[in-house]
Amino acid sequence: MIKTIKAKKGSVIFIAILILGFILRLYLSSLSYKTLLWDMQSYANLAGEIYQGHWAVDCCSKNAGYSLFIASIYRLFGFENLDAVRIANIIFDLLTAVFIFKIVLSRWGKKSAWLSFILYVGNPLTSSYTGLILAENITLFFVSALALLITKKGFLNKPLYWFFFGLILGLLVLLRFSLLSFCLSLIILFTVLVFRKRAFVFFILSCAGFFLTSFYSLVGNYRQFKLISLIPPYNPGIMAFYSSFYQTKRYPELVSQYPSLDKDYYRINLEYYTTNYPWIPQLKEKYKNLFWQKIRTDWPILLQNTIRNKFYIWDKDHLSAYTDPFYPKDRWFIRSYNLILLFLFGVGLVETIFREKRKILADPLVLFTLLLFFYITFAVTLVSNESRHSLLFYTFIFIWAGYGGKVISRTILSCTTIDNSSQMS
Repeated sequence: MIKTIKAKKGSVIFIAILILGFILRLYLSSLSYKTLLWDMQSYANLAGEIYQGHWAVDCCSKNAGYSLFIASIYRLFGFENLDAVRIANIIFDLLTAVFIFKIVLSRWGKKSAWLSFILYVGNPLTSSYTGLILAENITLFFVSALALLITKKGFLNKPLYWFFFGLILGLLVLLRFSLLSFCLSLIILFTVLVFRKRAFVFFILSCAGFFLTSFYSLVGNYRQFKLISLIPPYNPGIMAFYSSFYQTKRYPELVSQYPSLDKDYYRINLEYYTTNYPWIPQLKEKYKNLFWQKIRTDWPILLQNTIRNKFYIWDKDHLSAYTDPFYPKDRWFIRSYNLILLFLFGVGLVETIFREKRKILADPLVLFTLLLFFYITFAVTLVSNESRHSLLFYTFIFIWAGYGGKVISRTILSCTTIDNSSQMS
């Protein structure tokens, strides 16, 4: 009887927190930049073509995943109903919170789960992105769905789970083509380290799921460009590396900061986006030659920029991209909040690594966390320092932060007990 009452009380509190999280996201969403520009415009344009019945793909900078999502919202709630898209972003962000709760609950218990859940529901970082027509929230949802899958008890033994593992990875690439090398690396890493005895079966089933959700891109790119490709076939490639020579300071993520963008960096990107795609291979060839010429003498600049990027990409000092009505007053609050999250994350993850030692090589959650962290820190920062490009990792920040809080409280309690014991003696 008492357990039933406690369970009902817990459910009521859980739902109440979700409702408060919905209200918070609704408010922050209303503050977001409403004009469609850059990435938002690209997603919306592609969604419009898909809505009209075309098997639409982008030549250059976007896979069709988020545009497919937008088009499906249009089908349900009306063409160009962007408010419905924003509400959908909110719902998926709250579902991410639920998934995080389930993951932490199964691994470390209620106290850690509640801490992770409350931290995520109340966070302004992902919440503020729900108002933008960007793929951040839906990407976080699928990252958390994959994390939930690999922490299920039957994951190591049920082949159906392995198929869904690849399926979700394929969806992530469909959402963000920049994740292709990461997703393929994760399949290989799990095959070699986690599924040693059943490596072949896991590899085949996960690849089957991966290529099933990649079917749209494969067919679309072949129909449109007569090329077999999982990603936009005319993506920037080497041009992104060349432009990194000129990314000598933090990329201006707010519209008010755009005038500070380096002129050469802007010129290179403008040349790319104003070139018709059939001529992009010649343009890339030109910049490939320029890159190899420049790296001979200016490699210290590239190295310096890349090192600086590693700090910028994890630093958060404003709400969502494009606009923050409270900036710069909220700058140090958001930065401090983010640093606390990173500290809790670090405590939880490092404690686990030291405790499990060699066992971490067969721990799916630890492997997923480490590979994505290193991918963002060392691969993404070769071409970008936008702080939103690390946001997809925040599923793991909040997962491990819950456990980090438990480790800290346990340590404080232990020290207090020892201190009391010494005083009594």
